Amino acid sequence: MKQPIVFVDYDFDCRSIAEMVIAAGETAINSGFRAAGEIRPVEESKLLLLSELSEALEELRNGVNISATYFNEDKPGKPEGVIVEIADYCIRCFDILHSLGYIPMGSQRLRFYEIPESPIKFLSFLSTITEKAFEENEIPYYPAGNGIDKNALIAGVIMCGVFFEKIGVNFYGVIREKMGYNRKRPFKHGREF
Repeated sequence: MKQPIVFVDYDFDCRSIAEMVIAAGETAINSGFRAAGEIRPVEESKLLLLSELSEALEELRNGVNISATYFNEDKPGKPEGVIVEIADYCIRCFDILHSLGYIPMGSQRLRFYEIPESPIKFLSFLSTITEKAFEENEIPYYPAGNGIDKNALIAGVIMCGVFFEKIGVNFYGVIREKMGYNRKRPFKHGREF
């Protein structure tokens, strides 16, 4: 028997997300990932988001607890873990939003599907949101633009915060920690793009 779709309303103040959107965008520009005003190709943006979810899945497969953070022995000071890879997903969402000139402001009441409690189902859920964010005009209750549904990306980020809040983890603190590490990394983090 198919389960009914459950919606949950969340009240959220977007000011902290707006600050992270600006910081992530500035870091991406300063690190050479894109020029100011430049928008990455849609396909590249989508794949980079999905790659972060794949990295989170690999951490789970390696037995890392979803809320655990550890540090990379080969790159001292680099935080790692499932939660850090999901933070990287959100940081990429922030940079995409910044490149589109979209800074969320004020308080919003958002209606989401009920967030899965299983880590695997949650990653799959984020993957679906990501796919939908890049399907122009496929989500009738979100305005689409530039081929990217900006509000779907924001909803994904907020859902991450709610997911981790339910298990008692300050997810936005983990994002800020990873963003601090990223600001200190070499040009393009030593990569091609």
